[in-house]
Amino acid sequence: MKKFFTPILVAVMCIAASVSCTVDNHLEPGPEPEKEALSAPEISIGIEAGYTVTASWAPVTNASSYRWEFDGSTDETSQNSITFHDIDKGTYTLRVKAIPGNDSLYTESGWAEKEITLNDFTITAEMDGNLTLHVTIIPADPDMIYYREAFDDIQYEEMGGNATDVWTNALQSYINIFGSQTLGMIASRGTDSFTVQCSYEETTYVLVAGIDGQLNRITDVTEAQFYAGDVPPSDNTFSVSVEDITSSSAVVYITPSNSDPFSMVLVESEDIAGYTDDDLVYLLRAVYAPHIEDGNIFTQAMSMTYKEGTLSPDTEHTVLVFGWNGVPSTEITKKTFRTEKATSGEGLTFDISAEVIGPYEIHAVIEPSDPSAQYICFPVTTDVYEQYKEDLPQYIRDICDTFGIPVSMYMEMFVGIGKKDIIFDNWDYDIQPGTSYIIWAAGVDINGDDVVFYDSYIHDEILTTPEQ
Repeated sequence: MKKFFTPILVAVMCIAASVSCTVDNHLEPGPEPEKEALSAPEISIGIEAGYTVTASWAPVTNASSYRWEFDGSTDETSQNSITFHDIDKGTYTLRVKAIPGNDSLYTESGWAEKEITLNDFTITAEMDGNLTLHVTIIPADPDMIYYREAFDDIQYEEMGGNATDVWTNALQSYINIFGSQTLGMIASRGTDSFTVQCSYEETTYVLVAGIDGQLNRITDVTEAQFYAGDVPPSDNTFSVSVEDITSSSAVVYITPSNSDPFSMVLVESEDIAGYTDDDLVYLLRAVYAPHIEDGNIFTQAMSMTYKEGTLSPDTEHTVLVFGWNGVPSTEITKKTFRTEKATSGEGLTFDISAEVIGPYEIHAVIEPSDPSAQYICFPVTTDVYEQYKEDLPQYIRDICDTFGIPVSMYMEMFVGIGKKDIIFDNWDYDIQPGTSYIIWAAGVDINGDDVVFYDSYIHDEILTTPEQ
């Protein structure tokens, strides 16, 4: 039998159940869609001499204007920049927020803030991918003359460790060299841009202060610091061996585990006794970096030959090998070895060629009969020769007595071993213009403080330097 479901039946069922049933075709309104907050502007600051400050930002999507607050003032602009003129020295905070064009869909952004510090000088800088720092200095007074300089962290500490002392000491070093010409050498005026080559793990200090025509400082020293970032670490490791060791020569072989750049230096072990790894890193950066950067960076297996006469006899040496990316990028690998003892200088003879090459220089090539024996060799004036020719070693003893130093210390500075190609100059050997010299050589034995001189050899030519 068919079943019928009709409105009448529905009504009857509702009444029976004492339920009130109605038909409602009207829908209640749903919640309003949530509004999206705009992104905050990203502010960039530009400063010009006289302290005109321009703040700019990229357009914010769905923004129609921007509200700003600066130095107690507030306003709104539809532009993507705003300029403030003739700002006084001091520190200020600029705040900018984006305002939506359709406030039914978007809400204002949060405040973007930028701190602006205006001193006698404003220093800005950007580091490029080659670790080159591009520096710009902007003076509050575009007519002021000033001295500016950049220092790495090692120089900064060595020259005083604070902005005023470092700036003052650096200026004084110029004055010591250039005297009355210093102002023309170091003075800047107006906006000045320059570059500084940096290294990883290095802070560059840029210092600037105003000066007058007599090089007196007339403003505080303004300082800015820029850190180049941590060195990208290398996992390079090194296999190091030393072969063909003699009393004054050796060959060092290094095989790296990969092609990352590395370098090496050789030192006498006594010179780094007690050094920590941090001390060695400082030594490499402060002393050896110019040598390393001057063609001594490698990326594959290599050998380094220390020729005859290069190394001290009977001395422990240490090879330091390390990854290099402007600073050490790996742990330092150390390899020690000892040179052989020198043979006796007794009976040593010499083959010497020499020529005068200037008022203060004599070039000589000295080849001893035994490359493993030590000797002394240098020019003496003809007057000195006539005075000491019966006992030339006494000339050295008299020099040492005059300066109050032991003969062994003098020998450490001037003793030779192996073949030497040398310039006798004014600095080390007191070569003077218009003076006649004879080259003297003698084999020696050195045992601690005990120095023994053997037979003297006199080069058979008088060498006379020209008048200056």
